[in-house]
Amino acid sequence: ERWCNFVSYHPTDPRIIFLGTDQGLLISRDGGEKFARPTGTQLSTAATRWVEFFKGNPNIIYAGTKISGFRSDDGGENWRWIYYETLPTQNFVTAIAIDPEDADRVTFATKDGLFKTENGGKKWIRSGGLMFTSIPVWRMAGDPKDGKHIVAATMRNIWETFDWGKTWSVLYINDSEWAPRAIAFDHRDPDVFWVLTSGELLKISSKPPKQARDDALARVRTLIQREPRLPQVLDAAFKYYGVHRGRLSRMRENSTRQALMPILNVFGGIMKVSSNADLLINLQLVSLNQKRILERFLPSGHLPYYGAMLNWNLSNFVFHFEEAPYGRYFSQNNAIYLRLKFEIQRLFEERRRILLQLATVERQNTQSRLSFQLRLEELTAHLDAHTGGLYQAELKRIEAMPFVSRPRDPDPVNWNP
Repeated sequence: ERWCNFVSYHPTDPRIIFLGTDQGLLISRDGGEKFARPTGTQLSTAATRWVEFFKGNPNIIYAGTKISGFRSDDGGENWRWIYYETLPTQNFVTAIAIDPEDADRVTFATKDGLFKTENGGKKWIRSGGLMFTSIPVWRMAGDPKDGKHIVAATMRNIWETFDWGKTWSVLYINDSEWAPRAIAFDHRDPDVFWVLTSGELLKISSKPPKQARDDALARVRTLIQREPRLPQVLDAAFKYYGVHRGRLSRMRENSTRQALMPILNVFGGIMKVSSNADLLINLQLVSLNQKRILERFLPSGHLPYYGAMLNWNLSNFVFHFEEAPYGRYFSQNNAIYLRLKFEIQRLFEERRRILLQLATVERQNTQSRLSFQLRLEELTAHLDAHTGGLYQAELKRIEAMPFVSRPRDPDPVNWNP
């Protein structure tokens, strides 16, 4: 119950709240003062991922869980099992879209593609045929004004259909590693919908944006060409934090040769010897020709001694603990590598978008332009810190920028490429 996956409010009564948790569905009818579980089905304990109301009649509700799909026709008082497939990935429901004109036409997004029904769950078929087979669909949204228009998100792409899943076309190809979080149609503009990912917020519209001036685009291209490329930035960051896989591989290659080098320990000193020296000490005093033991008792005096020892650490002959491809060090380095890659990519791409915005958008008020310039400086400073000074030249150019340039300045970025 402590892990909430989804929150849904009743379309006409905000006091009715549905919580999808990892321990089942919870329903409140008094604004959250008390919650109760539905009875009669496994929905009371199954991890619930999605709850969707039919806008034409809010008493019709669909719920998706990790094990199947359910439907209620009386506002959540009673539920029946309407969706169950063979494989666990097909039963893992991640999102639900209901036709705004027909409560029986429903599409389920699962970890194994899309499934749809046109008779309220009596029969299910794959949406898009084999296109999404074995492909997890993480988020989905239906157009509130057109039941045939659905947008779905896989891990890399945004897909769109205008014929209720008969044909799909890719709308947006993501070359990053962001995970989709939510899709929502804009209630004020039906031609716009929003996509939230773990690294960005996308506004997607059928209306093309205003074309930027050719001279502004040329300046941006020139500016980008003299800046570090993303592979260079990632390479510098990995080296700066000591998780560069190339360096770790070379360490692995050199570890065998290093193990052949011994550790040399040299010692020496002077030992005081008296006529009453212990017998064990005296017996160790051997003549130079190693043929006889010296006298048992020596006159009082000082005896110098010295020596050297060679020590080989043969464990390094097999691996070096800092580069071994397993264990705590490897897990730590790998976690830093992946998190750093994600963070550098996010900073780099946001910085590029701000550069494009500053250079190509002519009409900006003073507050917006100042915010963009401050954010540009902040992102550049972050990248410079993560890479050990790779962005020093860019930081100096930004510091020389006048805050704030005129909206119609012939060179909006105020840099001379």
